[in-house]
Amino acid sequence: MDMSTRIPVSQGVAHAARTNEKMGARAWLAFAALGVVWGLPFLLIKVALRGIAPLEIAWWELTIGAAVLLPLAAMRRELSDVGRHWHPIGALALLQLALPSSLIPISEQWIRSSLAGVLAATAPLLIALLGPLFGIREHLDLRRVAGLIVGFLGVVGLLGLDAPRDGAQWIGVALCCWPRLLTRSRRL
Repeated sequence: MDMSTRIPVSQGVAHAARTNEKMGARAWLAFAALGVVWGLPFLLIKVALRGIAPLEIAWWELTIGAAVLLPLAAMRRELSDVGRHWHPIGALALLQLALPSSLIPISEQWIRSSLAGVLAATAPLLIALLGPLFGIREHLDLRRVAGLIVGFLGVVGLLGLDAPRDGAQWIGVALCCWPRLLTRSRRL
């Protein structure tokens, strides 16, 4: 690869994987940043649970998100059709925002934040396995099957390090997982 050609970090990581090159410092930095950005909310939820009720955490998460995003959407004039489409927008908000935002703090009362983050990352695996029960039909070619197998092995490896040990922890796992399948449906 010509050093004068600049490739965005995300494409650089993919290019390194395709060409079997060693990952450079930028790629490792991007990977580490992704880990922090993905894992930090789960850790902060766990910390907040020391003094705040789970549903209050969800309420604050959604309120702060709305306070930041609604003015941005208004400035871009993206809110004009909301009134006409309030049924699907309301269903989407309930399934993709309110339900997971509520159940993840509830689940973290019984499981570690690291396990909650790993379980949340299993959404593609859950959809591939259980999606057909909900009307999701996608063709699985060899590349996608290989990706699912690698993802499954990664989740098994990570869960093996932090597996639930009793019934209450398994309740936490269930509470963390099941809304992920529902919230990723393409039919909505």
